[in-house]
Amino acid sequence: MVLVIIAEYIAVDLNDIRLPLASAALSAVSFALFLIFAGVLHAAGVRLLFNIPALFFAAWLVSLRVINLRLHGEWTVYESAIIAFVVGQIAAAFYYWPLAPITYGLLLLGPSYALISLFCNLIEEKPLRQVVMEPVISVVIAWGAAFAIR
Repeated sequence: MVLVIIAEYIAVDLNDIRLPLASAALSAVSFALFLIFAGVLHAAGVRLLFNIPALFFAAWLVSLRVINLRLHGEWTVYESAIIAFVVGQIAAAFYYWPLAPITYGLLLLGPSYALISLFCNLIEEKPLRQVVMEPVISVVIAWGAAFAIR
């Protein structure tokens, strides 16, 4: 907890030399907490009616913060809402499948990371190859790990 507070303190100053490390650490913690949250909701057997809004809100907050960290202070509310909507749709699609909680979490984590990466790359106007390859690789890795664990 202390390390997260220190990293948040570092992330406030956009000229701090330690900003890339702090941003990466905060992003990793955000994604890890989202993975755990999705897995716990699935393991607890929370009904779909309550599961989807909770995951939508969590995906929205995670994407909002991670995009803010990657774009050095730019808040992208609408893009984060689009990401959360897509993650919510994927969560609803996989809800009734007989999946382990970690598998369910990874199935949601991959597209959320990929969409965050896609939007950040588009906003930063990176080359088309990089815009497409990073999200595709992240989904393949996350979904490959999910089905390997299955």
